[in-house]
Amino acid sequence: HNPISQPIACVKIHASYAHISQEKIQEYIQPHVQKGFYVSDAEELQQQLAHLPWTKSVTVQRLWPDTLLVRLQEREPVAKWGDHGLIDKQSELFYPDPETIPQALPLLRGPTVMAPKILATYYQMLQTLASQDIDITEVSVSPRRSWALKLSNGFEVKLGREQQMLRLKRFVKV
Repeated sequence: HNPISQPIACVKIHASYAHISQEKIQEYIQPHVQKGFYVSDAEELQQQLAHLPWTKSVTVQRLWPDTLLVRLQEREPVAKWGDHGLIDKQSELFYPDPETIPQALPLLRGPTVMAPKILATYYQMLQTLASQDIDITEVSVSPRRSWALKLSNGFEVKLGREQQMLRLKRFVKV
């Protein structure tokens, strides 16, 4: 019996399957399982899974004598970004298959370099509006850095280029 041809008898996958299906993960794992325990390249598989848009982190380990262990953590989107993307809690933008984008999320738009600032300001604005029981459905920042909001009550609020929070607080008072 050649130890190089030792088969992989067990694959353990730890994942939430919120946006990446078990079938999709297995699609990547299968060719490595067929190669066997010693020939399969755990690092290559890890890189392949890391390149999936929904993947936040992934580790792949070979466990003696015949097990492949995959731990995959998915990103948690907090808002849609522009027409095709999402932004997660760490203010990182990612662009998954449009069919996997949750529709109930608020929409943020603006220059990509401002993504972290737009997300942080969105959270501040939500707190300011919380007492009024109003949600923000969209935040837009124009190329000229002018801010505008669409609210759950149907209002559109233009906040301009400066002192957005002060202006929003004035709006809440009125």
